[in-house]
Amino acid sequence: MLLLKTFLRTIQEFVERHVLGSYLQKFIWSTRHLYKKNWAQNFLDTSEHPHRKQILEALNEFKNLGSVLDLGCGPGANIVAIRKKFSDIDLIGVDINSAAIKVGRAYFASHEDDKVKLIKGKADAVPLHDKSVDIVLIDALLMFITPSLIDDVITEIIRLAKKGIVINDYHLAGKEHGLFFGGRWVYDIESLLRRRLPKARITIEKSDFVGGGWDSYGTFIVVHF
Repeated sequence: MLLLKTFLRTIQEFVERHVLGSYLQKFIWSTRHLYKKNWAQNFLDTSEHPHRKQILEALNEFKNLGSVLDLGCGPGANIVAIRKKFSDIDLIGVDINSAAIKVGRAYFASHEDDKVKLIKGKADAVPLHDKSVDIVLIDALLMFITPSLIDDVITEIIRLAKKGIVINDYHLAGKEHGLFFGGRWVYDIESLLRRRLPKARITIEKSDFVGGGWDSYGTFIVVHF
């Protein structure tokens, strides 16, 4: 069984790196609600997960915070957590899965929160104008971005943010072109950022998320422009 899994992962890496590029991951995530029933609602219920405290603390470092974009938001679990700490800021979520967006919209409508906007969109082509938010938040998104698309996604993140970026994801120095591990991609995120933001202040620490690949590669990165 282990040999079969290893073989399938090898095939997946080859296909994503050399054949289909981002198309496989986009298909997997845009249809996730079809093969994982109640996925969106169950994920929304994780808003109290301990690792989100690290995200809230990082956001609190930015003065006069007025808006946050959660890119790859799913139904909005991070947004629920952020709203509890920042009651007045504008919150935007973008995700490729239409069912997740629908679940999130229903949740925030039921709480009469009209300062949350959830949009269906792709991480490499976000339907928002340049510098439209103070902070772009990335939480376990880049690990699903294939090498053919990682530069476009990093460029898009920087295009959208006015004050900075908060990233909780897999990271490994020296892997700008991607290391494939357990069905996930691991990049040298710091290098990808510094290439475009040579003057930014970038801090790196261990992610509070634990388990699986997070123990080896989980990293929390905060960028101040």
